Amino acid sequence: MIHMDRLIHDFEPVRSWIKQRAGDLQDDDYASGLQRSTSVFFEGDLPTATEFLGLNGVRRAIIAYWTEALIGLKDRGSSSVFSRHHNWNAIAELKKRIARDRLISAR
Repeated sequence: MIHMDRLIHDFEPVRSWIKQRAGDLQDDDYASGLQRSTSVFFEGDLPTATEFLGLNGVRRAIIAYWTEALIGLKDRGSSSVFSRHHNWNAIAELKKRIARDRLISAR
């Protein structure tokens, strides 16, 4: 699952991709989520997650949501109550694979 802005609904190919992987979009899934929040669920491994992050519109929806959330946290001088659930190792691995894929594509 990844949380992002509802902007993701504007990208039909992304919605189709999610449904093809037993996934779903759930708006305002968390009481603590920002207005316009959407939880995106799908089944897959790290290569599948890397593919998802490369779809047109995904980055834009993530940036829209998390930039607003991080600015709000900074303004309040607080941190996320869900930080204990974030998997930084998975994020690091995804970033490494994306960088590797870009390097391979550039050749």
